[in-house]
Amino acid sequence: MNNNKCLPHTPPDTRHRIRELAYFRMIHESDLVCRQSTRMDRRTFAILCHLLRNVAGLSSTEIVDVEEMVAMFLHVLAHDVKNRIIQ
Repeated sequence: MNNNKCLPHTPPDTRHRIRELAYFRMIHESDLVCRQSTRMDRRTFAILCHLLRNVAGLSSTEIVDVEEMVAMFLHVLAHDVKNRIIQ
């Protein structure tokens, strides 16, 4: 007899929205939060995203925008976390 309760399945749209809001908060809430998560302030982060977009040719996809890509990358570098944990 298996009485283990399964966790409810979260629809992909909901997971995407939760992730999107978490990264929006990480980048745009305050310089303190941005610095803690990416190791740079919001202005520097915006300049980096601008350079990556205009000079390096990085572009948003249907699922992830440039700011979210850069935030994920910097978060992995700053906190030595696995990419699987980020996704």
